[in-house]
Formats: sequence, structure tokens, C-alpha cells
Amino acid sequence: MDTPAAPAPDAFRRELLATPTALEQRILQRIDERTAQTRRDVDEQNAETRRHFDVVAENMMVKIELVAEGIRGNNERLDRFRGEVRAEFARVDHRLLRLEAGRPRKRRR
Repeated sequence: MDTPAAPAPDAFRRELLATPTALEQRILQRIDERTAQTRRDVDEQNAETRRHFDVVAENMMVKIELVAEGIRGNNERLDRFRGEVRAEFARVDHRLLRLEAGRPRKRRR
């Protein structure tokens, strides 16, 4: 009776390594589940961070707009002040011209 030849040790080893065991399959499945859960957690955290950033950015925009309104108001007041100062200087200049016109001129020798 001929007995079948036993596989060569290298071939047997390759076959064992190529075929995942039930334990290896469960480990791989668990890794896939954990990876998927981690991705969901990261996506959820990303969305939460984005919402928070949007709220913070909107709040900053409101504050920046308030500062801009204050600056515009200050510019308007400065423009009015410049106009008032310019008018006052013109009045003083006019008065000086009238005073100088009423004064006799000094003659040069």
C-alpha cells in the first residue's frame, strides 16, 4: 500500500501562514470594527470642532463690526472737529487781517 507523500515542510508552513485561523479572523474583524469606530469618532469630533469654530468666528465678526462702527463714529467726529477748527482759524486770520489793515504801516528808512 502506498501512503501519500507528506507535504514538504516549507509548503506546509506556507499553507499555514496563508490561511488565517478563526482567531486571526476575529482579530482582523475587531481591528476593522475599531478602525471604523475611530473614524466615526474623529468625524464627529471634527464636526463638533467646526461648529464651535463657526460660533467663535461669528462672535468675533460681531465684535469686529462694533469696533469698525466706533472707528467710523470717531472719524466723523474728527472731520467735524477739523471743520470747526478750520473755520475758527479762518475767523482769527480774518480778524488779524483787519487789525493789520487798521494799523499804520511803518516806513522804512
